Amino acid sequence: DLVMSLPFALWFCLPTVGFLAPVLGFLYPRQLMSHQFWNTEQRCGVYEQEYRRRSKSYEAVLDLTRRQADILSKTATPKHKKQLAALDLYLRSCLNGSVAADGVC
Repeated sequence: DLVMSLPFALWFCLPTVGFLAPVLGFLYPRQLMSHQFWNTEQRCGVYEQEYRRRSKSYEAVLDLTRRQADILSKTATPKHKKQLAALDLYLRSCLNGSVAADGVC
């Protein structure tokens, strides 16, 4: 958060731009201000964007894990097969999660 808001804070030192800094912070809170200054609506919007960006890779990770599990299951003991099945179930449940599950939105 400090890396993100330090340049914004330095804008206040400049005579002309210093007057525009609060307006720019209000217009672009995700890019210029730390999360403490976001309201609930902005926070939910940012978290949803982040979730969508990250969820694009979930399917690829799940496919890779399934391929690895298939390779391992050919030589795995029954105990390891149960662990691989549990891992597959866990990954499926992660894919079905949502942003609202953390109680913020």
